[in-house]
Amino acid sequence: MNVAVTLALLAAVFAQPPAAEPTPLPDVLAKVLPGVRFDDVPLRRAVSRLAETNGAALAFVRGLDPTTPVTLDAENLTVAEALADAAGQGNAAAVALGGAVYVASPETCAAALAIAAARRTELEPTRGVRRAPRERALEERDVRWDDLTTPRALLEDVAAQASLTITNPDAVPHDLWPAGRLPAADIPTTLAAVLAPFDLTFVWSEDRTGVTIEPLPEGFAAEPAPPLTSFAAKTAVGEGGGVPLDRRTFTLKVQGASVQRVMEAVAGVRFEYDPRALAAGGGDLDARVSIDVTEADADTFFTALFAPAGIAFSWEGTTVTLHPTVP
Repeated sequence: MNVAVTLALLAAVFAQPPAAEPTPLPDVLAKVLPGVRFDDVPLRRAVSRLAETNGAALAFVRGLDPTTPVTLDAENLTVAEALADAAGQGNAAAVALGGAVYVASPETCAAALAIAAARRTELEPTRGVRRAPRERALEERDVRWDDLTTPRALLEDVAAQASLTITNPDAVPHDLWPAGRLPAADIPTTLAAVLAPFDLTFVWSEDRTGVTIEPLPEGFAAEPAPPLTSFAAKTAVGEGGGVPLDRRTFTLKVQGASVQRVMEAVAGVRFEYDPRALAAGGGDLDARVSIDVTEADADTFFTALFAPAGIAFSWEGTTVTLHPTVP
């Protein structure tokens, strides 16, 4: 192995606090392109060009043939539509994950979203678990890696940033990945993005200071990932994340999506709730909802989202607190 490759493997990964105010991904995905022309362009090059020229971070992971030819000749389509079309020609899917466009097989995309959501729920306040490790795991970091990075090195570097112990990093097979970035990724998202392509998941230690990598359960089947176009619709009109809810409006048209999946895609909002209390009161985060709103205020949008699932809500600033409708 030459020196350049050795250095790439040893020092390709770094994580740091998110850069200042990039364009929110939903806004990028909603951008309308006057025209897109690809003529037998290799898959990875096509999606990289679409993402990079429009300001979107990209994570293109294993399990795909990056040389699959992509042909596209269209006008007045959104960045999300163009990316979805290009990915589909390579038997791939594209979803929003960790502030980036994550391109993988449809099964991997679905698994990554499901794993991240499940492990994030397990970071809710729990008796006997200190706040500090939970907050470190939930902190969003700008995770980047260079060409020829091994996924094992990526995981170990990110874990060190969060003072997290991985008990069995050797469970991740050796592989070399192209450069990528997850600009707003917490630990559940980062680990899910790296492990899902290998049909792996992880479990927390009781004190949430460590993880153990495990195979996905036999027969595991995640809910199909929503189309990339649905992520473009979940932005506040005219304003990005971090804006108080009384100054935001929401536009969304979706059919049969789970409440949890919609919550994951709403930018700049923190949801606080007790899963056991919600379930005991009849609330169902897995309930399927159909929403069609345009420039709706926060009350209208969240009523459309939570009322069919038997969940009440209140909000202040950028935080939405969920309550059971039955005490």
